[in-house]
Amino acid sequence: MSTKLRPFGLIALTLALASTGCGDSSGASTKPAPATQAVAPAATAAPPQAAPAPAATKPATAPAGQPAAKAATVDPCTLLSKVEVAEVFGEIKEGPKPGQALGSASACEYSNTDGGVLTMTVDAADKWGLRKGSAIDPKSESGLGDEAFSVPRSTGGSDLAVKKGSVFLEIDTSVSLDKAKALATKALGKL
Repeated sequence: MSTKLRPFGLIALTLALASTGCGDSSGASTKPAPATQAVAPAATAAPPQAAPAPAATKPATAPAGQPAAKAATVDPCTLLSKVEVAEVFGEIKEGPKPGQALGSASACEYSNTDGGVLTMTVDAADKWGLRKGSAIDPKSESGLGDEAFSVPRSTGGSDLAVKKGSVFLEIDTSVSLDKAKALATKALGKL
């Protein structure tokens, strides 16, 4: 009797495996999901199609991103020749060389034989409010770009920031504000 049950047991086992699907060694089933589960992924597929709606809000922020792209293409080391810098800043000891800058900004550094330092930084105009808001006692400066301000350094010299169009230029230097303005005027002509 046990020999008669054995073929039926094998058939039953085969049918059981076929009806539940064959799984891999990890136990995952290769059987397609029931129709009720197939509807759920189709319903969740709608939000990815709806994703362009949030992307449609990106054009409102794109102008803020565009200045960053423009600023990223401006190399401050190419704004002034070494001779132009030396005329105002003094004999150049070192520079122009790329300097350290934050975020999308780029910087260029010089030093002169008198021990003076000069850093020119270019960044996107959308950072202007942040820069101006972080300045301690900024003094408005007229006649430069769309808007400008300076901050005297406690060690002498000054920092001058000028916004022009989609970028802003900052000159941090150990020389006088008048010299910083002269450098900015020359550099702004190339922005």
